Formats: sequence, structure tokens, C-alpha cells
Amino acid sequence: MQGAVAFTARDGIINRVSDNLEENEKKFDHADQAERAKRRASRFGNPAKAAKARDKQLATLKEEYMVERKHPTHRDWVPYVFVPMGLLGVLWLVVFYIAGSKIGFMSAMGNWNFGVGLGLIAAAFGVSTMWK
Repeated sequence: MQGAVAFTARDGIINRVSDNLEENEKKFDHADQAERAKRRASRFGNPAKAAKARDKQLATLKEEYMVERKHPTHRDWVPYVFVPMGLLGVLWLVVFYIAGSKIGFMSAMGNWNFGVGLGLIAAAFGVSTMWK
């Protein structure tokens, strides 16, 4: 019965015992393992050199990133734009509700005043997303 496998358990460890010792010797032959390792190395190159090149590339990328970060964009102007823009939108809606029929151009615009007021508020929100 060639190739038969029997399993025995001792102290919680399963041991594999094979009848075909020649097959096991061929599988785990050290010379065969060395040859397979050479083929793997030729296929994938030297792992140490690849790691060194990868580290060098990563260092270059980090350096480029730091160079870019040295000159941050200044966005100090953002709150000075979005706060008045939002308040102007709210003010536009309040004036339209209170005295829209008495102001000539507002009465001519009709319901488009809602678009102007809400558009200013939406634009203020859009500008506020640029604040860092």
C-alpha cells in the first residue's frame, strides 16, 4: 500500500507518518530546495536591493512632500469673505421680507430675491470650506 498516510495524536500534536519514505526524501531534499530558491531569486531579483531601492524612493517622495509643504497657501482672507457674504445673504432676505414691495428693483425681481439671498448664503458656505 504505497502512499498510505496514517495520523497519530500524541500530546495534542498530530504527527503525519507516511509509508513512502522515498517520496518524502525527494520532496524535502536540501539540494532541491536550494535550486528552487535560486530560481525564485532570479525571478524576483535581489530582495535586499529591492528593499533598498524602495526605501530610497520613499525617502525621495517624503522629501518632495516636505518641499511642497514648506510653502503653504495662506488663506487668512477666507473668514473675511465668507462671514460678510453670509450676512449679506441673510440681510438680503430680511430686507426682502420687510420692505421688498417698497424697493423698486426688489419688487421687480419678485421671487428671484430668494435665489439671491440663498445663493449668497450657499456661496459663503462654499468659501468657508477653503478655510484651514
